[in-house]
Order: sequence, then C-alpha cells, then structure tokens
Amino acid sequence: MTTDSTAQPFDESTRAAITRHLTDMPPVNGRQYRSSFNAILGDARHAAGRNTTGKLVRLSETLWLGATAYLVLLDQIGKTFTLANAINDRSRPPIYQALACFTNLDPARIDALYALRCSLAHDYSLASPSKRPSRAHHLFKLAHDDHTPLVTLPTQPWPGDYNAIRGRDTVINLQKIGDLVENVVATLRREHDRGHLRLHPCMNLAEFEVRYGLYFQAAEG
Repeated sequence: MTTDSTAQPFDESTRAAITRHLTDMPPVNGRQYRSSFNAILGDARHAAGRNTTGKLVRLSETLWLGATAYLVLLDQIGKTFTLANAINDRSRPPIYQALACFTNLDPARIDALYALRCSLAHDYSLASPSKRPSRAHHLFKLAHDDHTPLVTLPTQPWPGDYNAIRGRDTVINLQKIGDLVENVVATLRREHDRGHLRLHPCMNLAEFEVRYGLYFQAAEG
C-alpha cells in the first residue's frame, strides 16, 4: 500500500488554478477558460433532471447517464484533489480516494459505488463480477426516490453466478448519487475557500491545467 500525507506545493498560482477549475470565471483578454470539472458537472445535472445549482427539478429520462457522469466526476476528483494533511491511499481507485476524503461513507458502500461506476462506465450494465478476491461481486437494482438509502447491501453477497440472483441485489438510489456528489462539490468549494484544498500528490500544476481544462476564444458580446 502506498500512502501520501502531503499534497503538492501550494502557492498563489496553484490557488488561482483551482479557483478557475471549480468556478466558471469571466474571460481574460478575450480568452475563456472552461474546466472539464464544470463541463461534466453541468452534463450530469442536465441528464439527472437538476438545475444549474444542482437542485432536482424534474424526472429525467436519462437518469442512468446522469448517474454515470456523477460517478465519473468522482473519478476526476479522486485524481486531482485532496485536503491538506490528508492521508491518500494510492492503492485504492480514485473514486474511493474521493469518497474517503470528502464523505463519511464506509468502505463497503464506497466499494459498491465504485463497482456501479465500473458497470455503467464500461458497458452500461447492472452486474459487476469482481476479478479481485478482496472485492465483492455486485448485482445492482436501481432506485430513484426520496426514501431508499443511497446504498443497500444484500444480506447474502452475490457469488457472481447469474443463476443465483434472488435476494442478492445491491440497491443503489440514483437520486441520492446526485445528492452525494453535489455535496462533494460543495465541500470542495468550501474547503478551497477555507484554504484547505490541495492538488493530489500525484497531480502537478501543469498536468492539472492542461489535462482538465481548455482555453478558447471568448464570444464577443
């Protein structure tokens, strides 16, 4: 297991880059910056039936797509951000690092969300048979309401056998995936305002700006 307790060096250039990344900034000298963070957040909200502030306003026909986008955003967050003095376990997937750092979810539920992210992002399926003995198999049922918990684990784990599925579903609430990630986004912005947000130890400033952002000519008003 590889861990880091320190983030990348933090200076005014880094702070300004994180500000541009987390918030849509006005053009400077005719050049507009747009981060992929804000791009996928906007796409996730639209697909999930949320408005530009993240509030749920309608029932969407693209809920799966919205959930997929929210989970991919967690992947990006886990690769790019941490908190000052946080312990980062680089043996874990980025989505795990994001949820461990910015939420209070327990490891079993984080693993279930990671498995759903893999299922949806790789082939839009509802099954995630694990190739690693240390990671559980998951067969998913999806909910979208106010009362179903974010993650409900089965009383009997799914053994990875498609002939043995009764009562072995992991139930995940897509509406609460949106709520979860919107809370993570709010936490990132709040911790940045407080001066606690840092780039992940594996992410330097040049990669952060080039890999996750785009400058383009601003449209004239």
